Amino acid sequence: MALRDFEFSDLLLTERAPDGCFFKGTPDLGERLTALPPELHAEVAELLAVIKAAYRDVENPYMRRLRICYRDMVFRVAAFLDVIQGPTFFVRRLPDKVLDFNALGIPKQVCEWLLEHEHSKGLLLFAGPQCAGKTTSANAFIKSRLTENGGHAVTFEHPVEQPLAGAHGENGYCWQCEITSETELSRHIENSHSFSSPNIIFIGEVRSKHAAAETL
Repeated sequence: MALRDFEFSDLLLTERAPDGCFFKGTPDLGERLTALPPELHAEVAELLAVIKAAYRDVENPYMRRLRICYRDMVFRVAAFLDVIQGPTFFVRRLPDKVLDFNALGIPKQVCEWLLEHEHSKGLLLFAGPQCAGKTTSANAFIKSRLTENGGHAVTFEHPVEQPLAGAHGENGYCWQCEITSETELSRHIENSHSFSSPNIIFIGEVRSKHAAAETL
């Protein structure tokens, strides 16, 4: 079995791999951690080497999240310095595609109202706990709105988590921008008005007072 064939949401990796390394979000155990099966030790060690190489030249690595591509898989990685284990990497597996907004289980009337052409102004906030589907829902909304109504979107994400860039329908398109810090939002939002008046400006996460103020 290859890593791609294993169903999971997260990997928790230390430099002592495979010791102290775990899967999370598996079908059988859910949020409980499970040790790596022996057949995946070599591949996970290779992934860990790719992650460490990506962080090698990053300033303040424990303040940065990176998007890592490995064997046709994409991961969001956050670095953490443990007092015993040393450098640790929390690795979130990212989806291969953006879902359709109407297929998420949101009430049909809500979906229809949000996607109507005349509802083109205002702020839409997807809020909830971790792993609740906020990013999935937001990307699906943008994809479906561009497909049905056309126009273009620009995104500011840290990092980009879903493959939203490109054409949607006959008259819609999205451009995705990866930022390194929420402190960059002010400049990017200011510049966005020069980008041919985008129909949608997507901010990937609002995690601080600064980001909330800039979003409003």
